[in-house]
Amino acid sequence: NLMIRINIYSLSGKIIRIIETTFEATGYKLPPIMWDGKGEGGRKVGRGIYPYSVTVSTENGEIARASGRMVIL
Repeated sequence: NLMIRINIYSLSGKIIRIIETTFEATGYKLPPIMWDGKGEGGRKVGRGIYPYSVTVSTENGEIARASGRMVIL
């Protein structure tokens, strides 16, 4: 199983949403993980740039990390 954690940040560095899910690895491709555009409080976030980080870990302790930025129009 792959444990996936996505942290979405404001430009000031505050975490506005954490998405955690688990998938059974059946190959090299995973289904999309959707974000509804809402923060932890349930309110829609505004237009702008949102940095994010993704951590994928296995039951064996292997970890991969990636980060980037997304734009909400």
